[in-house]
Amino acid sequence: MQISKGVVVERVVPVTAVAALFLVLIRLLGLLTRPWAYRGLGTASRLLSRVFPPQPVDIHFVNGGVMRVDLLDYYWSRMVLPGVDYEPEVVSFLDKTMSGDFLFIDCGANIGFWSILLAPHVGAGRVVSIEAAPATFSRLNENRRLNGGSFDIFNYAIAAHSGDTVPFFIGTGHAAAHVQLDGPQGGNTVSVETKSVDDLFDDLFPGGSSLPVVIKLDVEGLEIDALKGADRLLSRSDVCVIYECHGADTACSATAHLLADERFDVFAIDGDIRRVASVADALALKTNPRVGYNFAAVRCGSAMSA
Repeated sequence: MQISKGVVVERVVPVTAVAALFLVLIRLLGLLTRPWAYRGLGTASRLLSRVFPPQPVDIHFVNGGVMRVDLLDYYWSRMVLPGVDYEPEVVSFLDKTMSGDFLFIDCGANIGFWSILLAPHVGAGRVVSIEAAPATFSRLNENRRLNGGSFDIFNYAIAAHSGDTVPFFIGTGHAAAHVQLDGPQGGNTVSVETKSVDDLFDDLFPGGSSLPVVIKLDVEGLEIDALKGADRLLSRSDVCVIYECHGADTACSATAHLLADERFDVFAIDGDIRRVASVADALALKTNPRVGYNFAAVRCGSAMSA
């Protein structure tokens, strides 16, 4: 089965009777706001979350995966609405470039969407999920349980070096959580241990592995540190890094870093797969400063760049 076919939502199952009522409400609000691209539904969800406790539902995918989401968390609950797909351009890229057995390292895994999606498709490979925010990690662990332990999970902040402790800002929602290296600390911050991708890989595969590797980075502005901590892994012949370059980052920091690394070809993933030869090329694609844009760096000459 293609990855894109597996991500199709088969059914949505409320966990409680109250959640069933909220599912009807969210879908009704979705129907009313759909002509305006669901504008306002996120605000309504946030307002409801201030009054009501989480309303869990299980989203079942065609590939057999299950993801439990809170209906009042619009970042994920929008997937219960018709016509809403999560980053379909990345799914399409994976369909075109990955086949057979491979390793998937999900850095900044959130509640586990990519791990749940890819676990049935890695063959003899393995899916490894890393999430720093403790509350989000708890939800990731719940989704791992619902999927029969089909992927491994670790509560670390991905960084250039292992064994440090960094303040992690929780914020008002899990999607905005991030490592806070600068500015005042305290308040909504917790301490999280750091781990480099290289060290985690060595811990998991002490004898090494010859399988192709896909690294998904969603680490809220710390992509360069994460890449520095994965340098040994990035020296392999078949490796791909999928990352987000935010529209507000006019320096295109992660893209500039990877373009300067002659081991990699860089591509924009926006439905089509387009080679990016310069920072100017990347910047021209980023027309909205409020959203993130997906890119991929692939080892030159690898099977994935063919």
